[in-house]
Parts: sequence; structure tokens; C-alpha cells
Amino acid sequence: MDTKKTLYHLFIRLGILIAILVCIFLYGFIKVDFFAEAFFLIQAYCLFLLLEMIYFFVKKFKNLALIDLGFLIVLEILPVLVFTKLMV
Repeated sequence: MDTKKTLYHLFIRLGILIAILVCIFLYGFIKVDFFAEAFFLIQAYCLFLLLEMIYFFVKKFKNLALIDLGFLIVLEILPVLVFTKLMV
């Protein structure tokens, strides 16, 4: 697998994540109780990464699949923090 393609994949996923987080925080200034929407957006992004990771493993692109797996591990911490804030 080409290193350039792997880096592009990593930066695109990181850009999408940053865009989602910026939108969540901007929306938080407008609406006070936005934690449910933030939880839904992060979980939808994680579902997208999970489906893409399965596709890459089937197509034998293991480097790209491992990048998605790393993002999934890191991203699943954020919804848990948001969920605990909802429960308090």
C-alpha cells in the first residue's frame, strides 16, 4: 500500500472528525442542551468507520482498516463522556 494513500486517508478522517467536533461546539453555544445530538453525531461517525473498516479488511487494505480501528478506539471515549454528562 502506498504511504501517500495511507496519509491521505488519515488526514481525511481527521478532517471529518474536526469538522464534526467544531459543529457540535458551535451548536452548543446556540442550544444549551445539545448533548443528545452530540452523542448521536459521534455514534453515527463511529458506525461509518466500523463499516468502512470491515470493507477494508475484506478488500485486504489492512493499513487503512487499522487507521479506522484506531479512530474507533479513540472516538468511543468521547460518547461515553457525553453519555455520563447526560446521566448526571
